[in-house]
Amino acid sequence: ERIQQSLIKKGFKPSMVEGLIKKAYYFLPAGANASSAQIIHAIKNELRSKIKMYNLDQIAETSERRVIMLVGPTGVGKTTMAMKLAAHPKILAQKEVAIISTDPYGPSEALKAFSRMSGVPVIEKKREDELLQVMHRLNDYEVVLVDVAGSSPFAPNFLKKMEEYVKIIKPDQIFLVAAMNTDVEDFFASASLYLLLKPSGLILTKFDETNRWGKFFTLIEELELPVVAFGEGKRIFIDIALPDENYIFQKLFEDQA
Repeated sequence: ERIQQSLIKKGFKPSMVEGLIKKAYYFLPAGANASSAQIIHAIKNELRSKIKMYNLDQIAETSERRVIMLVGPTGVGKTTMAMKLAAHPKILAQKEVAIISTDPYGPSEALKAFSRMSGVPVIEKKREDELLQVMHRLNDYEVVLVDVAGSSPFAPNFLKKMEEYVKIIKPDQIFLVAAMNTDVEDFFASASLYLLLKPSGLILTKFDETNRWGKFFTLIEELELPVVAFGEGKRIFIDIALPDENYIFQKLFEDQA
């Protein structure tokens, strides 16, 4: 079956593909005689029911101050995504936004350049005891994005440190950031600890660094979090997509008849 092989090659779990195709045949009037186009249409409908999108309007349209904390393993693109969220006209660009960097080595050069270009202030915070003071300084900003430095969730006191951040920051939203080029099982091993922070949404990055986009459905099925945004590439003002099922469908089915 060409469709089955294609979806498995694109990162779907074989068991999920089998279930999708069986359900498509069952519900299609033509049954086993259904065309490829009909099967794909039925599969899309089933996949669509699995996707829950985060309503960004609750952030963009509110007049209340919002504190958003970005968490996730090292190297998943949290800093780049913080800039993309701040710059996107339909997300936070119409707001007075500040970014707090908790990187122990200081803000990246890209973050400093973004601050100069956009006017979004970037505040460096290397120690936990500085964080409360910084949060008070930013009381007048409509949105504060806290870019939590990546670290191994298996490091000693990792969870205690993250919980201390939450206690001080008191975030309105915690977004877990995951990279699509990461091995799914490796990510789940670390994500189990991040889930203890009770994140409210999932951001997926680095779609340009994989062709196994079917992993997306494994991730959202396991994590049970609404999708906040998709990211690919390093272009801050371009390489971000609002939560839209067509974004993922285009990648999965563009070569299918």
